[in-house]
Order: sequence, then C-alpha cells, then structure tokens
Amino acid sequence: MKHWCIIIVASLSFFRGFSQELRVMGEVNLGRYKMESLREMVHPSPLQISVPVKLVRDFPSFPGFRLAVFRGVTEEFSAGIQVGVNSTGRRFSYSDYTASVNYDTKLHCVSIGLFTEFKIFEKNNWQLVANLPVTTIYNVVHISTVVDSQYLQVNNAFKVGSFNVGVQPGISVGRKIGSIFLRGNCYYEYNSPGQLQYYNSDVSFTNSNYEPVIVEWDGLRAGIAVVYTFQFGD
Repeated sequence: MKHWCIIIVASLSFFRGFSQELRVMGEVNLGRYKMESLREMVHPSPLQISVPVKLVRDFPSFPGFRLAVFRGVTEEFSAGIQVGVNSTGRRFSYSDYTASVNYDTKLHCVSIGLFTEFKIFEKNNWQLVANLPVTTIYNVVHISTVVDSQYLQVNNAFKVGSFNVGVQPGISVGRKIGSIFLRGNCYYEYNSPGQLQYYNSDVSFTNSNYEPVIVEWDGLRAGIAVVYTFQFGD
C-alpha cells in the first residue's frame, strides 16, 4: 500500500498547471507471460495421490484491461496515472468414472503507476506515439487441490502474494476522429522479481528445491485502445 500511495501522489502532481486538455484511455489487451518460476514449481498437494494428471492450461493469455488518465506537459510530452488488471493460470487435471483431480494455480494482478508518452509523428490526424509507463504490481496467487470421488472429498487451498515493479516501453499508432483517438498499442513488459510470500507472514513460498518462487509477467502485449479528450476553459 505504501508503494501505491507514493506513486499516486507523484502521478497527480503531473495534473497541476499543464494543458487544458484531459485525456482518458481505456484499453483491452492480450499478452504472453514468462512465468518460468511458476512453471518449474511442483504443485504442492496435501495428499500423496498417484494419478496421471495432464496439463490442460498453461498460463494462457486472458484479456487484460488498462485505464489511463493523462494530460499534456508540452506539445509532444504527456503524463499521468494508469491502472491495469491481468489474470492467468495453470491447471493439471485427471478424471475417470471413479474420481476427478484438479491442481490449480490462479494468478491475478493489479498495477498502478506513472503513464508517460511522447508524440513522435503526426500527419492528417494520424499519430505515432512512444510510451513508457512505470508501475507497481500487486500479485495474488491462489493454489488449490480439489479431489472428488466416492470415497474421498478434498478441497485444499491457500494463497500467496508479492509486489513487482514493471516497465512497459512501447509504441502506439492511431487516428484522431474529433475528440476520440482510436489506436493500437504494442509494448513489452519488464518486471522485477516479485518473491511470493504467505499471507500475514514473512515466510517465502518455495519450490521443491527450497528456492523462492516468483511471479514473472514479462512478455509482449498488444492492445486496442480508445482515448477521449476532455476540453476545459481557462
């Protein structure tokens, strides 16, 4: 929470004394996620169940969302604040006529931080823009084991969390139509390693080799965005 308060205060300072335009961007995006540390993790199960589980979901790209509010600092440079959410997960599963077993790892993150962009080129209402947001990312990972059979019912779950710092260099291309700017965004997310810890504890979550498990959202993103410009008087 302390990280987010600092970022919010720093971001809001950009809104003082600049242009009379306020821009709001809403984006839907898809991406690829590195998640090497979580892929190497052996699913922690409270039971010694020997069944031939299969990998049916491996951190796929679910739609993510981003909202940014910003305004011009100069003719070319704009700055403000952005908030984003993403999710993904992994599942190992087994099922036959006697029982079903599911090992799930579900990830959710909320990011908040500085949004900055620089207009590189503009002609005939077309724009090319470079972006460089910097965010703090709060991760929640839910890990569960569910067994459903005639003789055994198990529903064991726990969650761990971490903070990352993310940088998202990218470019945007789009066209202005009145007060609306329709654009495509392409960027790459770089993350600092966010070491997972158990809730209400300083104990790290580790793999079978007692190495810390981290969340890695690193990867390419592509999104479609709508930017609306609000005009204010002097």
